[in-house]
Amino acid sequence: MIIEDKIEESLAYNVTECCVEADLSDHCLPLCSYDANMTDIKQLAGVCSTEFHKIVRCGAGGRNHGSCCSRRGVPPACLSLCTGVIVDSLLVTATTCIPYIGNIVLCYEEGTGLLPGPVNDLQAEVVDDRSVYLEWEPPGDQSNVTGYEVHYQKVDNTSVHETPLKLDNVSVFD
Repeated sequence: MIIEDKIEESLAYNVTECCVEADLSDHCLPLCSYDANMTDIKQLAGVCSTEFHKIVRCGAGGRNHGSCCSRRGVPPACLSLCTGVIVDSLLVTATTCIPYIGNIVLCYEEGTGLLPGPVNDLQAEVVDDRSVYLEWEPPGDQSNVTGYEVHYQKVDNTSVHETPLKLDNVSVFD
């Protein structure tokens, strides 16, 4: 009963509205729904491939659905989609992750009711060439926030490295 109440409370998040605000093409909007059907996905995949990152970001809704995705058997190579990020090329992502897209979307929908939304008013200030100061306001639905996990990426010419850091509210780190 409590979980159902949380899901109902969070239905205020509108994935389609996010896609409209992200300027997703009108012909791709049918894909920007937790109820998208496989026929639309197959018909529009090629046409909407350049906007897939918007659909994934809005589907995740600023939440990390990794625990749910792992529980549902989504392989590690596809877990970045569970956070709304495409790390590899679209071709590699599609080839590897399409068989799991149903489970990923289920986690998006489930997590909308259980996971807190993204932080608000994120501010970053460079401290020096190895440090950054981050400050933010908690999400409006902070009732289930127990801490924060910041992921950052170091990008060089050949690869991307992601390192998670667990934080309480606001911290300074190197």
